[in-house]
Amino acid sequence: MVGQSATKERSSSSLKKTPQVVVGQKSPALNGMGYVFWTLCPVGEAFVKGEAHSHKALLEIGPGFGTAIIASLDQGVKSYTAIELSEDHLEIIQERVTSRFKDSDTTSKLKLLHGAAPKDLPQVENAYDAILADKCIHYFTPDEIETFVRWTETALRPGGRLYVTAVSAHSLPFRKVLPIFMERKQHHHPYPGRFENLMSHFNQEGLGNYPEFHLPEHITLYTTDELRRRFTTPALSVEKTFALSIPTEQKTSWSIVDESVSNIVGAIVIKK
Repeated sequence: MVGQSATKERSSSSLKKTPQVVVGQKSPALNGMGYVFWTLCPVGEAFVKGEAHSHKALLEIGPGFGTAIIASLDQGVKSYTAIELSEDHLEIIQERVTSRFKDSDTTSKLKLLHGAAPKDLPQVENAYDAILADKCIHYFTPDEIETFVRWTETALRPGGRLYVTAVSAHSLPFRKVLPIFMERKQHHHPYPGRFENLMSHFNQEGLGNYPEFHLPEHITLYTTDELRRRFTTPALSVEKTFALSIPTEQKTSWSIVDESVSNIVGAIVIKK
């Protein structure tokens, strides 16, 4: 068992087989919620490079198959907590970490938790130097995102940072609902990117290369402005925002792009 975990210990023979990489350096998530990328986006890279040091305690929400975890352990992070909804993903992370690191001094730095954010996040104060929430908050309801912002204000140490990304309102699969987003924004809707029953806005012909089972039932789309608005509070301020293009078959790396053609938006948020 890697560190302390909310999951039960399993034999190596019962561990899930790691999914194959498909186009764009990604694999389907085993919980049916989009894709897991095998390469870090620029926000994830900034998190590892800037925060994974021997004196820092980190937390990640939705670690996928553990790419940021392994990079941070490689870099000598003091401690790393990760909370993941999918037990299958936790099994894969556990196997990858124990295969990659043979010494208990390294593996004991990792604590894996099975649960859903934000409701199952550790209830702690001033506990983490940095938090990574990569491509997950678009699944949060408005109430959940507000809970998450309050939790971040409490859980981060002063001067600590949140590294966060979400699906862009300009992302190609969602272009059909972009006019709705923009109209809501003009009318100061509190959550212009919130769409319930998302598939009611689409038909199969309109999805093109984005079949129905790849779209969530509910989603909150973001722009950099919306991220800045959501994470600017008396306790938090946004240091930097990002507009990103995901890897593709033609371009196999992440790119910083104009927001109008972005797939993902992100921000680095600091606790004052």
